[in-house]
Amino acid sequence: MTMAIGGDRVYVARDTAWVDLDGHAECVRKGTRVREGHQLIARYPGLFEDVGETVAYDVEQATAAPGEKRGARTQAAAQTKTKE
Repeated sequence: MTMAIGGDRVYVARDTAWVDLDGHAECVRKGTRVREGHQLIARYPGLFEDVGETVAYDVEQATAAPGEKRGARTQAAAQTKTKE
């Protein structure tokens, strides 16, 4: 799902519903938690309610985004490694 980080408030889906997300039908299940600023809240505000919680911490994205190289070493680090 596409996510634009907005705030730290947490919203929860009141019911299960099929929604259109970026041209694809997606099922949002009752109880699904969504961060403030997500396009689902903007497009379907009646589906979500503020649960009075905030995001405690963010988790780093586990995979590389298109065009992004993860774990790539800098040229200086690579040269240092070959000298050892």
